[in-house]
Amino acid sequence: MLPAGLAGGLIFLAGIAVADSALPLSGEFSGQWSVTGEERSMEFLDNREVSILRHRGEVNLTTRNGLPRAFFSTCLGFSDSAEVGKARCAWEDSRGDRLYIEITSRFLGAKGQVEGKIVGGTGRYAGIHGLMRMDAWLYSSSNKEERDITAFTDSLSGSWTFE
Repeated sequence: MLPAGLAGGLIFLAGIAVADSALPLSGEFSGQWSVTGEERSMEFLDNREVSILRHRGEVNLTTRNGLPRAFFSTCLGFSDSAEVGKARCAWEDSRGDRLYIEITSRFLGAKGQVEGKIVGGTGRYAGIHGLMRMDAWLYSSSNKEERDITAFTDSLSGSWTFE
């Protein structure tokens, strides 16, 4: 049998752990996102270039409103020089819970505008939806068909709500 003080302390700590995992019903975030990855391209009809890409990286939030400070990101995407680029991303926190994001982007040279929709999540993010945007810088190797890419933004911002 536990002494009363120890039992009370354990109950208090359990309450903190539960409160720590709950997110507000809505919030805003901002921060940085950096990725590295690979892109494979080929020429297509009408002088278009189509590409598939995969990149991984880190999201570091400075304004969080209850979200964790850091996420690990994985994205798969497709681009066609005649259209906007599209990617699907998963941001995973240190607990293994994920946010799922649909990305659209337009790049002119090394700078691009990227918008995203948070379309759901797992664990404590189940039922989450939101929007995000950023200006990003893209660096790639000179090989046109198979190139390494690095991208970075310090203007990531967005908001979320639970439905």
